[in-house]
Amino acid sequence: MGDLAQFLEKDRKYTVSTARSVRDGVSPASLVDVLNDIGGDKWRPQIEALRAEKDSAARDRLKSNLPVVLFHGEFTGQKSSDLKKHSGLICLDVDRKDHPDFTADHWD
Repeated sequence: MGDLAQFLEKDRKYTVSTARSVRDGVSPASLVDVLNDIGGDKWRPQIEALRAEKDSAARDRLKSNLPVVLFHGEFTGQKSSDLKKHSGLICLDVDRKDHPDFTADHWD
């Protein structure tokens, strides 16, 4: 378990929404459980296949089968208008291809 998950384990109040894929309905999940799944091996084969794929259309198909996490809170669907209760969290996604020099050291 990573440092963030260990910190959050003490206070499991953060609930997010997850879905099996972009085509499925959402359900609530503990943020700690989601972080453990992301940091563990649960989705490693799918992620490695995605990273190895060079064809853009094939990558899009693989991506569409990955689980979805809506960190902003509890949702009734996957649209922003479906937000039922905000988690108090914000998620930032910094793409390496757009920012190749950006590393975790930038947060220190």
